[in-house]
Amino acid sequence: MKKLILIALVFCCIKVHAQSDNIYTYTTKAISIGPEVNVPFTNSNYKIGFGGSVKGEWPISEEVAFIGSGGVTKLFYKDEIIKNATDLFVPVKAGARYFFAPEFYTNLELGVSFGPSHYNTFAYGFGLGYLYRIKKHQGIDFGVQGERWGKNLLRQFAFRVGYRFD
Repeated sequence: MKKLILIALVFCCIKVHAQSDNIYTYTTKAISIGPEVNVPFTNSNYKIGFGGSVKGEWPISEEVAFIGSGGVTKLFYKDEIIKNATDLFVPVKAGARYFFAPEFYTNLELGVSFGPSHYNTFAYGFGLGYLYRIKKHQGIDFGVQGERWGKNLLRQFAFRVGYRFD
């Protein structure tokens, strides 16, 4: 039992020491801007989408932040449905981001995707990402997010690379 307690104390000390050496803390507001590629899956009427988004980040603690995002996504129909046709969507979401390691995070977002007339739908997504720091207050944000818009409208993977500054 004493060995188990000693091992637990050593791991706690290592974790505390490793966190104190991290010069990149996430305790300041941040914003990122970047392009997105959207890849629908399942029985979607769309083949691919392109767009861009802006994400804001407001820290709650060193590991957790409130996030808000907005953007524009142009989705292209499959040719066998409607040749060369597109739909334009404006997703607006809010949620939380959790840094489970100094550069790696996961996030959950909920919101609305505004689209052509009757396509305004509830949207949600869960994603993973990596923040590569260029300088203390600048970085490149790489992320992938699985999203669902509406009950049957769209399920997709959204790949994003953003320039982040805080």
